[in-house]
Amino acid sequence: NFQPDIPETCIFDPSGEFLVAGTPRRKEGMGDLRIWKWKGDDSKVQSFPAHSGPVYATTFSRDGKRLATGGADAVVGLWDAQSMCCNVPICRGTKFIRGVAFSPDDQILAISTEDESIDLADTETGASIGLASLGGNRRGAVGTEEIAFHPTAKYMLACARSDNGMIPPSPVTVARLTITS
Repeated sequence: NFQPDIPETCIFDPSGEFLVAGTPRRKEGMGDLRIWKWKGDDSKVQSFPAHSGPVYATTFSRDGKRLATGGADAVVGLWDAQSMCCNVPICRGTKFIRGVAFSPDDQILAISTEDESIDLADTETGASIGLASLGGNRRGAVGTEEIAFHPTAKYMLACARSDNGMIPPSPVTVARLTITS
């Protein structure tokens, strides 16, 4: 059950000129990216088909040249922000994408899902450059909810949650991961 036209994710581009929202397409469940020019005529909305299910995650590279999206279809898209063309699809996952984050140098994309590991991808090719584990055999692990890079260092923060039968689920676990080459 999806709610058409209700954004699942929303973000400004780094310049603050555009607002980008991931919304399900009415009656179809497909995921669109909708873009509004922040200053000016807000009735002009550009819409781009993005995923075969709702779009749950969006982030811009620091330089504003690329946009990463992730959705219920377990696909990550790396988009050219100028042309709004998805140049690099990353299709190796099996569970829906919860979060995407660019490293401070825009060279690594971290992808969080319902899997126990965080996928690290090269932002030019989408190729896997490794997995960041959140500690193996976490009881009741249901994936990584949010992910973020420190703005100036090679640290990544991941917030994982577990479903151990408690209502509400147990508290969030925060892991600090160091990225090494």
